[in-house]
Order: sequence, then structure tokens, then C-alpha cells
Amino acid sequence: MWCVDCWTVHYEGSLAETGEVFDTTHEDNTIFTFQLGKGPVIKAWDVAFRTMKVFFLPSSTSFKSSSHLCIQN
Repeated sequence: MWCVDCWTVHYEGSLAETGEVFDTTHEDNTIFTFQLGKGPVIKAWDVAFRTMKVFFLPSSTSFKSSSHLCIQN
């Protein structure tokens, strides 16, 4: 299926303080596909994937108060 603004990615979410991984697609080699701006991901992903720059996103834009997200092109 062709989709405008769709991305298929591997990802890993980890806690900033400990490095503990709380979510990943790498362990079972799954991939995650989503469409920008349609709500299936946190807002920070929409921002990062639209601009495709290096981002270190604070916990206020992430899943948990102690997590962060880094996206690099």
C-alpha cells in the first residue's frame, strides 16, 4: 500500500538516567510503520521525521517523564 508521509522504522526507547530499554523493535526484528500527523506516534516523532535533523528530545515530549528520544538522519 502506498502512503503519503509514511515511514517504516526500527526504534529503541530507553530511560535517560539508566539506559534501560523500555521499548524496541530490534529484539524480535519487527518494523514499525506510521503516517506522520495521524496520531499513532508521539508528537516528537512527527516533528523529527518531518525535518530529519538530529534531535535530542526531552522527556516532556516523550512517553515517560524519565525518557528521551534521539533521532538522527
